[in-house]
Amino acid sequence: MEQHEIEFQPQSLERLARTIVIAKWVVRNVCKRHGVIASFVPKLAVEHAGNGMHIHLCAVRRRENILADRRGEMTDEGRQVIGGILKLSSSLAAFGNTIPPSYLRFAIRKESPSVIFWGTKDRLALVRVPLWWSFRDDIGKEDSCRRTLEFRAPDASSNPYLLLAGISLAAEL
Repeated sequence: MEQHEIEFQPQSLERLARTIVIAKWVVRNVCKRHGVIASFVPKLAVEHAGNGMHIHLCAVRRRENILADRRGEMTDEGRQVIGGILKLSSSLAAFGNTIPPSYLRFAIRKESPSVIFWGTKDRLALVRVPLWWSFRDDIGKEDSCRRTLEFRAPDASSNPYLLLAGISLAAEL
């Protein structure tokens, strides 16, 4: 059993939802054509790590990232986005973790979020601010969406349209 990561370019939430659906369809069909089974189940076996669908979020207003200021520091608006996601995290679980195996992957010491909090270094955090924020001084305005927040709870059992709509509402609280 192998686990692979798929990354997408930054895009609007609506387009991202469509990209996720198409990517899952392509992966399943290519694997089927080659006699291999691709599963997006969050947890196949107790002894193996689970499969999440971590979402990196960038909040942009007038082409500027509102999560970080020009020095790379977290803004008040960035903290509000995190607070909204944490506040509605149990509701977001209804959209992002839709089947019983979704909850089996939330095990302590398995690098999966098991407590509702945010942080930078801790991979158990529900919302994580990637470490490179602190040492990437060369990120300019045109690359402002390199500073993101990572929402770590969802998995591929989700309906990405509903999940991303929920995240959008939570981020605006």
